[in-house]
Amino acid sequence: MATLVRLIAFVAALNLQAQAAPVDSVDVQIDIRIGVQARQLFNTLMSPYCPGSLLSACPSSQAAVLRDSVRARLQRGQSPDEIRQALVAIYGNEILASPPFEGLGTLTWIGVVAIFLGGFAAAAGWLRHRRHEPAAAADNPRVEPEALQRLRRELAEQDQD
Repeated sequence: MATLVRLIAFVAALNLQAQAAPVDSVDVQIDIRIGVQARQLFNTLMSPYCPGSLLSACPSSQAAVLRDSVRARLQRGQSPDEIRQALVAIYGNEILASPPFEGLGTLTWIGVVAIFLGGFAAAAGWLRHRRHEPAAAADNPRVEPEALQRLRRELAEQDQD
């Protein structure tokens, strides 16, 4: 019975505490918006602590500190672009998941497009070449006349033996 009384008292205390500190829906919406902006930013930045990993996927404690710093900046009212520019100023363009379309970044993007188009052209050429070959090429190979004469002569010699 004493346990039941303690449980009821505990539930009543929780209820009073919840009524005393109502949650403002505007604050919740702001927190959600900041969380969404932070996740979007983390997915566009490379981790300076885990080579080849996005900031969102890096398990390093330093990356966690950087993520907390970004969240704090968002809560202070900085825009994601301002935060991104500040991080580029500290870490360089290597922190960006996709390079900017300026300077050396332009060459990177042009290189990607050139490799894609080159691969497409090579595949198209290979397919076109294969289409013009006779279907029975493997069954009817081209044989040079000298080799054919030699084969017939050797077969004839074998038949005589």
